[in-house]
Amino acid sequence: MDDRAQPKQRVQNRVNDALRLIEERLADTLTLEDIAAAAHFSTYHFARLFRLQFNDSVMRYVRGRRLSRAVDLLGSTTEPILTIALECGFASNETLTRTFRKQFGISPSVYRRNALRLTLPTQRRLVMSETTEQLDLQPTFEKRDAFSVVGCADEFLPGATQDIGELWTRFVPRAPEIEHRIDGATYGVCCLPGEGPKNPESFTYVAGVEVENLEKIPEGMIGVELPAREYAVFAYTGGIGPELPKTMQYIFGQWLPESDYEADGSDFEYYDDRFDPVTGQGTFFIYVPVKARN
Repeated sequence: MDDRAQPKQRVQNRVNDALRLIEERLADTLTLEDIAAAAHFSTYHFARLFRLQFNDSVMRYVRGRRLSRAVDLLGSTTEPILTIALECGFASNETLTRTFRKQFGISPSVYRRNALRLTLPTQRRLVMSETTEQLDLQPTFEKRDAFSVVGCADEFLPGATQDIGELWTRFVPRAPEIEHRIDGATYGVCCLPGEGPKNPESFTYVAGVEVENLEKIPEGMIGVELPAREYAVFAYTGGIGPELPKTMQYIFGQWLPESDYEADGSDFEYYDDRFDPVTGQGTFFIYVPVKARN
């Protein structure tokens, strides 16, 4: 779906439309595609925006809201557990029991018997509010020919991006193994679904270097081909810390949806001698592949 399907509607309103859909359809079969469509985003970019905004995955949030509703019904009604399971989007009593036990450590029936003296950590309902911090960050635009990157890769779930630092720690000592390296710069490539991830809400991140070709890839590494694209390029100087997620949230949650462009492939970070990997300080560049909206 075109991420610009409703260009006059503010981003937070679009996200809140999706959050309302979740509440209205907790009892129904609900997919990531359904939820993203309610916000007029592609599934990938909605999942990414949701992760940046709420530090959670879309479907994990849905599961949390279903369990929260089940907790409420178990403690406030005498409905059979099977009826509650179906009302909360679980296919059977057994499915609810298994999920409930995994989340809370007790069964629904045990909770019901002890509801008056137990408080479970349920998922509150989310609402996206207007951001109070407006960033004045505008990109330059650059056209790049197709190129290839070889490096170490891993799949990351929402909220676990701090582990990317460990991936770089594994990669840097092995970088000399890579043949046909073009220059001293390094790349952090965020692959689109279908280019590596097993889970549509996770993403594969490649810490690597540009190479002349993919003929020789060291064991334990992968090669990624990035086609010729035009990129919106954001210079970032805030250091590897709390300001970086705010910047990414601005780029993908505000600038891109409100621009005249839509994303057109895998984005990447570009690090050269203006960035110090030891201190995590300096300037690096965030490249977002874009094309004009239809």
